[in-house]
Amino acid sequence: GGLHVVALVGGVQGAYGSAMHRLEYTPRGGEAHAVSLADEKLPTFFATPAIAVDDDRRRIWIAYVRGGRDATWDLVIAASRDGGATWTRTALGDGCALHAVPALAVDPATGLLHATFYDTNAMPGRYAHATCALGATPSCIVRGALSGPPGPRFATFDLGRGGPHSLGEHAALAITGRALDAYWTQPLADGLYVMHARGKL
Repeated sequence: GGLHVVALVGGVQGAYGSAMHRLEYTPRGGEAHAVSLADEKLPTFFATPAIAVDDDRRRIWIAYVRGGRDATWDLVIAASRDGGATWTRTALGDGCALHAVPALAVDPATGLLHATFYDTNAMPGRYAHATCALGATPSCIVRGALSGPPGPRFATFDLGRGGPHSLGEHAALAITGRALDAYWTQPLADGLYVMHARGKL
């Protein structure tokens, strides 16, 4: 019954990446814990953090975006076993692609973390899926794209906000029974659409 909150503390100044921003986790009735590192640059546009809690295994998972105005943004997966007091981290990124708008869900049967996110690894862009397991540090594998092909490809990948080809600022990931459902916004040739993909766990 506890409430877990992750918040990106920052503003529109440096919204595409600033070392003045920070990420904090707060458990119900507790004090805020720093999740991001002191020297990390964090954007606020297209970078709403995601959280997933595995009560059975006493794990907290957080995904956040790290990067600056060069548009090389990693997706950081942070995990805690001690209620947020300490974190281990791993990054999904290749030093040249942009990753944004993460969503998380934990498989209650196995404890495997599922993460979805935008990335430019396949131009002009894709909505990708990864899974992470927690050993000494999180270990993640990118499984591939949920967007096409065989479905429709991205028409563009635009970080402008509010235009006809703008990416969504939020996405959703949910596990129902043994199915994984993902929702995201995708620009297509004839407009902007909310997309849905379902797969078996």
